[in-house]
Formats: sequence, C-alpha cells, structure tokens
Amino acid sequence: MTTLIHVNIQKLLFEYTFLRKREIFGLKLGHTPDIATRARAVPIYATTSFTFKNVEHAANVFGGKESQLTFIRDNPTSSVFEQRMAALEDGTNAISTPSGQVAQFVAISTICSVGDSIISTNCLYGMAELTFSLRYSFVTLPRLGINVKFIRGDDPEEFARLIDDKTKAIYLESMVNPKFDVPDFEAICKIAHVAGISIIDNTFGVGGYLIKPIEHGADIVVHGRRNEMIGGHGTTIGGVVINGGTFKIMRIGPCQNPFVSFLLIQDLETLS
Repeated sequence: MTTLIHVNIQKLLFEYTFLRKREIFGLKLGHTPDIATRARAVPIYATTSFTFKNVEHAANVFGGKESQLTFIRDNPTSSVFEQRMAALEDGTNAISTPSGQVAQFVAISTICSVGDSIISTNCLYGMAELTFSLRYSFVTLPRLGINVKFIRGDDPEEFARLIDDKTKAIYLESMVNPKFDVPDFEAICKIAHVAGISIIDNTFGVGGYLIKPIEHGADIVVHGRRNEMIGGHGTTIGGVVINGGTFKIMRIGPCQNPFVSFLLIQDLETLS
C-alpha cells in the first residue's frame, strides 16, 4: 500500500511538473519586459522596418556580420509566438504564416523541386486535398511540377511501397480532420526517413498537448490555427512550420500579421 501511494505521488509530481513546464513555455518564453516601459504583456510591434545605429551598423547587419531585426518578416511579436510554439512541440525553431495552408505549401515547396514527389494519405482536411489533387487544376502542387501519390488510409506498408528516388516527403495528419483517426506515427516516420523527411500536419494536436509528432520521429510539424484549437475564440487564422531540428528553414515572404500573433499569444497563455 505504501509503495502504491509512493508511486502515485511520483506520478502526480511528474504530471504537475510537466504541465507547469508547458504553462511556463506558454506564458514566459521569448519575451522580457522592454526597458522603456517595463510593460509585462508582449507588445504589438506594428512596424514594417527597424532602425540602425549608423551606416556602418546597417552594412554589418546586411552583410551578415551582426544580427538585428530588419523587416516585418522578423516581427518581434510573431517571434515570441514562434518560440513558444516551437518549445511546446519540442522543436528547435518555427516560422509563422498567414494560414495553415500557407504553412503547408511553404514546407512542401521548400523541400520539393520540379519533378520531385510526395506521398500523402487520402484522409486529409479538404483544403489540403485541393492543394494536392489533380482534380483541381487551378491550384495544385502537380501544376508546379510536384507529383502527389495518394494512398488510401494510413497503412505504413502502403507508404513504403510508393517510395522511389523522387520521393522527398510523406504527408499525413496526426489526428485526421474531421474524423480524428490517429496513424501509427513511429512506423510511418521510420519509413519516411528512408525517403528523406516526414511532414505531419498537427492542427488537432493543440500545441503539443494532445499529440507531439516530433517525439515519434517527425521532422516537421505544420499547424493551421483557426478557432477550433489554439485560437479558441473564432478571431484568428494563421499557420506555423515547426522544425524538428533536422533541416534548415528560412522566411521566404508570407508572414503572420503581428496583431494575429498577439491574439494567439493570449490564447497560448490560457491553453492549458
């Protein structure tokens, strides 16, 4: 009886510590009060550009000798949100985007070139299918020279069967929208590493609270954040690409509005 109580107390302490760690990530990471005002909340930096100390400083920044924010793509408000999302998913870094579909497209188009292919489950959120399928010729990856091979369901062996020397990624949803099917992550990720990389859409993972694909071997997590999960008030739309640490990511243009980032930061603070 004493041993059972001791084990249960240890379990409760572990769960409490784990949840507190996640809450701290959601509340504190990536921001300290600014020197000028000492304001506690993360400000909305509504600016497209940033100043330099002098011409020499600017030359060093653009020459890669010094690091500093230069344009709205590196917005400080969005940076806080990105750092917190990466921490919650156990990623190394993240890039926020205007929507989940943009995040999906940025991730895939960064990995794939003309003539390359990805393998995808057919159990997808409807707009993802629109991007992937030849049925929609006006907005598809095939139109850009990226072939998409579909399998029915999420059988790991079916993914393995379709891999060839042109395969750059496997795409599936960690919890299928809207059916909530959960695939065998570890088996599929092991197969994906033969191809090179695995992309997991984690819209329903709630910032790593329900599912953390990186723990199971995923290399990239792609979030779409509408009103149903992280942004729970029906006021925002956005996306984020989270790096598991196995490749390099950079900003190529589409960036999240800092006001949206601010709203999603508020949502993260009460997510647990």
